[in-house]
Amino acid sequence: MKLGISLVMNFSDIKTISEFMQFAYKKELSTIELVAEPPFCHISTLTQEARKRIKQEALDLGLDLTLHATFSDVNIAAYNNDFRFFSLKIMKECIDFSQEIGSEIVTIHPGEFGAAGHTFPEEVSRNNASSFKELATYAEDKEIIIGYENMPIFTWTQLEECYAPKPLSLVVNEINSKSLGITWDIGHSNTTEFSERDFLDSFKSKLVNIHIHDNNGPGEGWTDTHLEIGKGNIQWKSLLAEIKKTNFDGSFILELNSKLKISNSLEYLAQL
Repeated sequence: MKLGISLVMNFSDIKTISEFMQFAYKKELSTIELVAEPPFCHISTLTQEARKRIKQEALDLGLDLTLHATFSDVNIAAYNNDFRFFSLKIMKECIDFSQEIGSEIVTIHPGEFGAAGHTFPEEVSRNNASSFKELATYAEDKEIIIGYENMPIFTWTQLEECYAPKPLSLVVNEINSKSLGITWDIGHSNTTEFSERDFLDSFKSKLVNIHIHDNNGPGEGWTDTHLEIGKGNIQWKSLLAEIKKTNFDGSFILELNSKLKISNSLEYLAQL
């Protein structure tokens, strides 16, 4: 089981990417996920020298790198093409950055309705698929794999293919690119009414990355609380046993915002 950690934008007790890498190394983890957001990894402010240092330090420490693309204030399914094209530009910059630092996987969020999308839902759905197709073609030339990430449930802004396992996997399968797979966020899927088995059955042939964190499910609405592993109601022992039966050979990335939460989660996983 390859384990990693994500440098989420609200990480509380890390100040630099280098410090985060050193923490992962000391914990004997295999993978680092950088998140292309301020304050840690705002890629438009990272110099070429800084990019080279990230790549070299990861190599020196024996850490694999993955990237979570920018997600704040972007919408690759936007009905207004000015905003959609700008969002695609940012995603391509993330793919370029991933190639520069030696990361082979870029996780990307699907688009959402926005204000006009509720009036023109079919166009927004087409835009989402079209954007992922364009990004997959771009990534293929860079030898990068995109992970289309499932989202937590907040349906007033969401297409079905954001959070529902079958519609999401249908988009990926129809695009049918070797550079497009799925990043399964297990915490996100637990906020929906679908079972983890539904997600595993739909996603297993396309899985490239798995995000792990806990929550208490959909009972109280949107509960994407990113709790420590074992602090919510996800049945990790049985779920990890089922995932083990598949051919998934990627990383399980802890998306937590402190060293303590990571350490506690690693202890919990070790007991399993």
